[in-house]
Amino acid sequence: MIQISNLESIQRALYGTPWAITEAGMNLMTGIIEAHLSGVRLSAEEKQLRAASQDYGSGAEAPQQQVALMNLHGVILSRASGDMTMSGYTDPQRFAANMRRAADDPSISRIVLSIDSPGGSVSGTRTAGDAVAYAASKKEVVAVADDMAASAAYWIGAQATKFIADPGATVGSIGVIMALKDTSEKNAKDGVQTHVLRSGVEKALGQPGEAITDATLAHYNEQLMTFHDQFVEAVAKGRGMTVAQVQLLATGRTWIGQAAVDVGLADAVGTVQQALAGAFSAQPDAQRPAAKSPTRLSAAVETPGGGLVPPEVLAMLGLSAEATPEQIQGAIQEQRKTAAATERTNMLAALGLSEEPGKPANLTALAAQAKDGAVYREAQLDRLHALTITMEGNDPAGIQAADDAREVYAAQSLERISGQITRLEARRDTLPAGQQSKAPANTAAPAQKLKLSAFGLGGKR
Repeated sequence: MIQISNLESIQRALYGTPWAITEAGMNLMTGIIEAHLSGVRLSAEEKQLRAASQDYGSGAEAPQQQVALMNLHGVILSRASGDMTMSGYTDPQRFAANMRRAADDPSISRIVLSIDSPGGSVSGTRTAGDAVAYAASKKEVVAVADDMAASAAYWIGAQATKFIADPGATVGSIGVIMALKDTSEKNAKDGVQTHVLRSGVEKALGQPGEAITDATLAHYNEQLMTFHDQFVEAVAKGRGMTVAQVQLLATGRTWIGQAAVDVGLADAVGTVQQALAGAFSAQPDAQRPAAKSPTRLSAAVETPGGGLVPPEVLAMLGLSAEATPEQIQGAIQEQRKTAAATERTNMLAALGLSEEPGKPANLTALAAQAKDGAVYREAQLDRLHALTITMEGNDPAGIQAADDAREVYAAQSLERISGQITRLEARRDTLPAGQQSKAPANTAAPAQKLKLSAFGLGGKR
């Protein structure tokens, strides 16, 4: 948990800490902090005037009887100090406390949550999101993207009973970002050396002045993907969607107004004023599940598991909007079979092998090779490389990303490599085959580096 006590600690937290925030939001936050550190300060009088005139932070007010208006405005910063909230930041812990008080207040029958935020620190976001979910379990909570509800702000707002997008509001940016600052080369030129002593090889990696190693990158990438998965799961639970549906949208992209409704991230287009007037309120006896109506996805089709498939995904599967759940399931299974068969054929071709109908290739010799730890390790790295291309794309940028992934994990343990492969496979399996890229033919591994796990020969050693 980030403990914010002064501006210097906030600056340090910018690097090596996961943020669920847009790029513009990160730049704004960095600029404000650097301005403070360069000597720009607000006088006591300026602070009072700003506090009286600005509606930033996480305060609550009741513009109408029995209707509470909660604000989630500005960059979300865990345990932000008073000075920082005056500069446009909001404290998620204080927001959560206010939300829970409103939820427990019997005089309040409905809560309208106004959101205007690019997101912020992952730390504190789950606390704020859980508070909104708690309130929504007790009474109606209508969240409104009032200009912007991106990244961590959307994570929080998605837990409401209903999510409304202003016609011009920016919604989405599901994903996590992290910056690592490497000043080792600059320090070396200045004649400065940094020595870091550790009781364990992974203790507090990425210290100021320390070179960013492959091990450090792998460590933080693993953390980043953990927070990404938590973000996706939270949105899926709050919006009544499947994890697979949210994963399709978790590319960091944002949508404006009606477009957010079309992909399922919002229920309707409207304003805070309309929400306060009750325009989006459910009937008095409506329950939370009813408020999470699946009709929010335009022309969506229900899957066998109870989720929804957007029209664009149906098109990728070669199906029409009238497709039945059985047809969808059959198309998905066929796509998976085709992808698996193609991958197996490509691997056998790389070995100079082929299969006759009804007579699978003899893989006994390949299984014997798997007993060689070095060969197995190389096979796992090759698997990681291929999966990265599948997710990032079969183009120069995707191939470079795959090369970088292999280099980063080359020095890692087999457990770490296998863990990353499992995460990539899980993400890949949420995508229709039509969205998966294939590794180029010239990247096929030689026989001694066969991707053995694809044949069921892999496993931890």
